[in-house]
Parts: sequence; structure tokens; C-alpha cells
Amino acid sequence: MSTMVGLLLLALQLTGLTSHLPAGLRNSLVSWAIPAAPSSASHLPAPVTYTALAMPLTSTGSSSFALGAKAALAVDTASGAVLFEKNSTDQRPIASITKLMTTLVILSRHSLDETVTIPPLPSYAPDAAQIHLVAGEQLSLRSVLAATLIPSANDAADALAIWDAGTTVAFTERMNALATSWGIGGTHFTSASGLVDDNNYATAASLVRMAGLALSNSTVRSLVMTSQKTIQATNGHSYTLATTNQLLKDARFSGIKTGYTPAAGESVVALASVNGHSVITVILGSPDRFGETTRLINYLEGSVLWQ
Repeated sequence: MSTMVGLLLLALQLTGLTSHLPAGLRNSLVSWAIPAAPSSASHLPAPVTYTALAMPLTSTGSSSFALGAKAALAVDTASGAVLFEKNSTDQRPIASITKLMTTLVILSRHSLDETVTIPPLPSYAPDAAQIHLVAGEQLSLRSVLAATLIPSANDAADALAIWDAGTTVAFTERMNALATSWGIGGTHFTSASGLVDDNNYATAASLVRMAGLALSNSTVRSLVMTSQKTIQATNGHSYTLATTNQLLKDARFSGIKTGYTPAAGESVVALASVNGHSVITVILGSPDRFGETTRLINYLEGSVLWQ
């Protein structure tokens, strides 16, 4: 039900009809479309709830603005207003953006002060992102999450999955169950890293919802805006982490997650400040994810007026 209502809200926004809805009906639709997190998510706040869906802005830009990405979406976080949309309900492979959902599942089940013992891990291709975690070493959960989100380390994501559920397969069952429980529709997960195959998919609209929930956790928000960090195992072995997100070089951006496989193409979910307003953008299947995200933010800065 929540997925259908969410799609209805998106359609109303894109046609400009939300401003004609009575305020009570708008708020009711919001509460149906964005349910509260389940009680089991003890370490996560409820998903971001938008207080109104009436457009708080006016577009002054050209309707001819276009992106090469297969799908794209930009949403004002304060109101939920859609600022730009392209194929936002199409299901697309998302590669390492998957790690946002991996992080959300872990945070719903564990405390940050827990210690993770690194389990035996699979072998990875030489070009796969990893920090070469050593089986048997112990690190804080906060440190393994940092390795998952900052350099997008596949071995860190898999380590969390196996530590939590015993196997990566069992963990993905939890990912799918919690996505359904939280009303994040249009998604499917078969790996914790997004690397193993391209059966991990989502829509741009569902990724905005996922990003909003992830960013409502202060630790996640801090990690995804970190360019470089050193973490250390309890035995003193240190790992240097460097971000995959080139958008952090631009002060307007403060996260959140990149993804790439040949099937998914260049993809990124970003949090940006546009004329003092917080905006989440999603770019999927792009020929130039960072360049197109920057172009989108530049366009919004010159074409949207908040009232």
C-alpha cells in the first residue's frame, strides 16, 4: 500500500497537483507513504517524514535541461518536493549503493560500541574495492562501517553480513525483509556489497527514501562526508580509508554513496546544499556520475526559487 501511495505522490508532484490538495489529505498521504521504522530498529530514528508536499518553490529554468543518466531524481528534503525527475520509478542495478541498506540493517540490530571479529572472507578480483581485512582481527563496529561507506570496501560489507547473520545469503534475507517493513519499495538484494552480481536493484525514488533514513543517523552522516580516515584493529593493525566520492571536493556536497559495475554504470546518491536548502540527488547509469550530479545542482541553483 505504501509503495502505491508513494508513486501517487510522485505523480501528483510532477504534474503540479499536490498544491491543490487539502492540507489534511496531503498529510494523510505522507503518513501512508512513509511509515515509521519498526520497533526492532532500536538504533535508528524513524525514516524521514516530510511535513508537507505543497511545492515550496518556483521553477525559473529551462525545461530543456537533460541528463545522460538512465534515471535521476532530486528531492528537497524539507518538503519532499521533486525538483528534477527522470525515470525515477524504474528499477535499476545499483552496485555499491547497496551498502547503504547493508548499513541500515546492521544499525537496526547492533550498537556502535560492539566489536566485530572479521570472519573468513571470499576472494576478490584485483580491481574490486577492498581494504584487505584479516580474518580473526577485531575492530569496532564503527570502524567496519567506516570501511564500508568511505572507500566502499566490499570485504568490509561482507564481513558485516557474515558477522551478523552467519552467511551473506541469510543477511540479504534480512535486507529484503527490512526494506519491505520500512516501506522502501522497488528494491531487491542478493548481496551485501553489490559486487557479486547485478541482481541488487532499486529505483531512484526508493534510494531517496533509503538515503533519508541513513542520513538521519549521525554516525552515518559523519562517515559519508569523510574524505579520509584511519581505523585500527585491536591488535594495532591500521587501515587507511580514502573516499570514492569525488563530489566531496565541492563544499556544496556532504555525502553520501557511490556505486559502479558494468551493468549498473556510474551511479551516485548525493546530499547537497542548494541555495541554503538540503537536497538529495540520485544519478543511476550515468556516463559521468560526478559531472552530471554537479550539472544538476548548478541547474537547480539557477532555476529553483524557494518561497
